[in-house]
Amino acid sequence: MYSVVTTDHNLLLAIAQKQQDALHTLYSRYYQRIYHYLWIALEKDSGWAEDIVQETFLCVWYAAPNYRGDASVATWLFCIAHHQAYQARRKHYGLSFLLDKTHHDQELALVAARSSLEDEVVRRVDMGEAIQRLSPKYRMVLELLFIQGFSLAETARILQIPVGTVKSRLNYARRTLTTMMQPEEVVVLHGK
Repeated sequence: MYSVVTTDHNLLLAIAQKQQDALHTLYSRYYQRIYHYLWIALEKDSGWAEDIVQETFLCVWYAAPNYRGDASVATWLFCIAHHQAYQARRKHYGLSFLLDKTHHDQELALVAARSSLEDEVVRRVDMGEAIQRLSPKYRMVLELLFIQGFSLAETARILQIPVGTVKSRLNYARRTLTTMMQPEEVVVLHGK
């Protein structure tokens, strides 16, 4: 077993030489983070997330010799996990998964903005529920930036999109969440 002080990079070098203990150590270090990311990405399906964690580390086992060091090991691992989740969702949902979810997100924002006071009281949601109402592409940006602690550049690399797209998705998610979470103003008219 490798010690806590062994760097992730050294673990990948050992994995490239097919040392199973190194893979086990890397798995132990990243399992919780990657599982949580995949759980969110795969609609909170714990079985599906667990399967994709296993697929991710199987890919690590075979791809370790190809690690070039262009990104941190964490970023590289999340790139693999993201790709595995994307492939799983595409296989599960077919071509409809590839369609843009922008229309869905705009509808949610409009519904949240025009709901009545009674509906708002009944359907008041906490921030976690509101985030779940966003489409996956916006949830993934929030997850990587605020839960996993990746930078804008790392998030862009993991999601394989430009940094500007990460920023615009973050901005859109913030605006939509603000709209969803704002209570409507109540106007009270007093009669004479």
